[in-house]
Amino acid sequence: MRLDNAAKIRLLFFILILIWAMYLSIGFAYEISGRNAISPSFVDLDEAKDIYVDGSDVSWAIKLLGYGVNGMLAILFFFMITVFSVFEAVAVLVPVLILRFVGLRKNCEVHEDEYRVTRYIYFAAIGLCTVLGLIILKFVGIIPLIVYTSEWALILLIYVRNVKKRIFKCDKCSPNN
Repeated sequence: MRLDNAAKIRLLFFILILIWAMYLSIGFAYEISGRNAISPSFVDLDEAKDIYVDGSDVSWAIKLLGYGVNGMLAILFFFMITVFSVFEAVAVLVPVLILRFVGLRKNCEVHEDEYRVTRYIYFAAIGLCTVLGLIILKFVGIIPLIVYTSEWALILLIYVRNVKKRIFKCDKCSPNN
């Protein structure tokens, strides 16, 4: 494998960004779906029947209030997912763009081995984040985990595609010679 010092530094920063993105993805999915999540806060309306006040049945009003509370909690849940998603996008996009514009300048040429290693690390990180997230979340918050993992995976694809564009081909490097 032919990696110069600049390639090793780029790979090191790429791995650090991947670790940061995995931490954010699993952490936000845990905050939404973990032990302290909003979902246990939803009001259980199965017990709201036959409620009488001064001889009048008011169970319909209690159920209506319960549905209103559950609707507000659902809106809060969606708002939290959106805020976490925007924060993760910014927190991952900024280092990726810095790495892309500083690490891969216009005149930078990348060896095919660096692209191959970058691609393998990228796919391994996606798989590791998914498996590790499912274990930490105990298979509860699958949808937020998939959303956040796919978000940083698409953002990091910017760098992986740019590494592929910078590959130089030389006749001495081909295996046929």
